[in-house]
Amino acid sequence: MLSDSENKNILRKLRQDRSRFLKRTPWYQQLSIKRFFPKKVQTDSKPSPRKPPAPQPSKRRQAVANAAALCVLSVIVWGSASQLLRRPAPTYTPNSELNQRLDALFTAFNSQDVFNAERIQSELTKMNSKTRMDDESLAYVKGLVDSAKHGQWSLSAKRLHDLIFHSVNE
Repeated sequence: MLSDSENKNILRKLRQDRSRFLKRTPWYQQLSIKRFFPKKVQTDSKPSPRKPPAPQPSKRRQAVANAAALCVLSVIVWGSASQLLRRPAPTYTPNSELNQRLDALFTAFNSQDVFNAERIQSELTKMNSKTRMDDESLAYVKGLVDSAKHGQWSLSAKRLHDLIFHSVNE
């Protein structure tokens, strides 16, 4: 093994020879020479420190993240599609007797009273010709009563409210 001072002397001599040689050679040959004989020669034998590779997520974690993203996306699509496809409440010609019945039905929905809701629905069916309520509106109210009987009281009350005020404002 050579000492550090001897190594430095050899490197210095190589650099001087390289520069003398390059002065006598044409430029197109110098390009290939510079590639094989770099100007700076590494003197220390320690390798340069490398950064450790970034940790990759496990396949299970990636699958869970993909499933969660898919669930969120499906909820967003389902919610926007249901808003777009929801039919508006049908309209009817309001009168005082019909408004009293619908108001009583709204009260039955808010108090979650199945008996009164069914009673008012049967009354509306019996007096259909007198109240000038068309078949579409009557079927809509029947659907609201059915959904209320299945436990969706607040949704039925909200949709009945929309039916009443949609018809009154037109």
